[in-house]
Amino acid sequence: MPSPILAPVIALVLWSFVMWGWMYATRIPAIAKARIVYDPHRMPSEFMAQIPAQVRWKADNYNHLMEPRPYSTLWPWCLHWRAGAVA
Repeated sequence: MPSPILAPVIALVLWSFVMWGWMYATRIPAIAKARIVYDPHRMPSEFMAQIPAQVRWKADNYNHLMEPRPYSTLWPWCLHWRAGAVA
């Protein structure tokens, strides 16, 4: 029997892929339309300032989704404890 935690984990992974696709589906056309050339010697903030805000917030959402959370390091321990391995 699969673990009950598996469904939310799979849902989060799938949601991450949706956000990733949405971010690039809007960002690449915006960069091409503005003819922005990426220069690795410039600050990332200069590059982001050239991208319209309605495109930038999708990348912000994706970055916040991928930020580590305190519970992300605790869930393996919780699963281990639930299985009875920790007294």
